Amino acid sequence: MKKIWLLIVFCLLTINCYAKTIVFEGIPTIRNSSSFEGTINERIRGKEQIKYKLIITKKGNDYIWFSREKKKLKYSKSGIFHYFVQLDGSGYIKITKTDEGSYTYLEHMNFGFQTITYWGVGNKLEL
Repeated sequence: MKKIWLLIVFCLLTINCYAKTIVFEGIPTIRNSSSFEGTINERIRGKEQIKYKLIITKKGNDYIWFSREKKKLKYSKSGIFHYFVQLDGSGYIKITKTDEGSYTYLEHMNFGFQTITYWGVGNKLEL
């Protein structure tokens, strides 16, 4: 019985230590891949949308690009746009609210001289 209680306490403490808030979830609809060799635009559907889903979380005062290697992000706002920029400059997310009340986003990443950009939609932004 004592082992069960210790396990329960351990689990609760572990969950609390790793607690995070989901700030934004987005589903991509279009992907653009570009390099010096060319550019490809493609519509994303079904399972691929889930695979490339955007997730931004917040733990304490830190914003995390949870869906992309859990990189730290810096948040800023300019006019109607919310920006989350990766600290090393290799990517960013730009979010704005639509007239219908949902959100549109652009997620841009670069890998050397290749870039990938996703455009998509989300339902809520909780800062």
